[in-house]
Amino acid sequence: MRKNKDTSIYTLPVSIGYWKAAAAEFRCLRSLMIAAVFTALSAALGMLRVPVGENLYIFLTFFVKMTGAAIYGPLVGLAAGFAGDIVGYLMYPQGAYFFGYTLSSMAGIFIYCLFLYRTKISAVRIFAAKLTVNILVNILLGSFWSAMLFSKGYLYYLFKSIVKNIALWPLESLLFVLFIGVCLPVLVRRGYLYGNPDGKLFSGRYPFRPDSAAFHMKWVSKVLSAAAAVFFIWTAALRMVDAPTLTAGLRASVVWLIAAAASPFVGNFLYGFGVMAEDLHTIRKSLEQTDNSTKSDA
Repeated sequence: MRKNKDTSIYTLPVSIGYWKAAAAEFRCLRSLMIAAVFTALSAALGMLRVPVGENLYIFLTFFVKMTGAAIYGPLVGLAAGFAGDIVGYLMYPQGAYFFGYTLSSMAGIFIYCLFLYRTKISAVRIFAAKLTVNILVNILLGSFWSAMLFSKGYLYYLFKSIVKNIALWPLESLLFVLFIGVCLPVLVRRGYLYGNPDGKLFSGRYPFRPDSAAFHMKWVSKVLSAAAAVFFIWTAALRMVDAPTLTAGLRASVVWLIAAAASPFVGNFLYGFGVMAEDLHTIRKSLEQTDNSTKSDA
């Protein structure tokens, strides 16, 4: 299958070579096929969303968009963003079509491409790309479109969107770091990505190996949970002792008691990341073995 023969990488998307490589993706049959598949997948994932308010949702499509942006670049990405929004609307129409959301889809993928295409992918770039899209596209543009379509003013949607997107930013970024960390070795071997020739997202020890820091998260979460509970209970007791009356003591300590009760739940959340690291390590090894067996058969 025809693919782009230019494997150059760039630190910043400001050189002529970068945009020549991006334009060459239109002549690459493999990139166009991947863009088509990812567009359909993104439209299909559009139904998997969690409503958190009026016209505010948590979407899962950013996994597909960020991965595709790293593969086929900003120019094909603009076309994919345009087609993806149109296909998504045709599959799940909700009210009248509005071109503003198509512009947001195109802008989001374009920004992802500027951070991830033809460069060394890192956790810093992933966090920066997600933050930029959340602020420029989801918060500023999204609030403007909502103010145009619905009854409330721009500031109302702006404040709601700020809370949602800033709160979700680290979680979404971390999830994509874990996701691309598993997929990166296979994508590099298949010639889809060029900036990480060793197939690693981090230098040094790979974070999904059994001896890495990620696998210490399970016991660290238990220690932190226990220490936090002791600290919150001790603080609540001090507030009770220092209060002039029992009622005042209860009022002063209730927040700390709630925090102590919530500590095990937070610990379980961190524990889940340790379990996820083990599962991702198993998946990554399985993908590598499948990839190696396919190459040996060929």
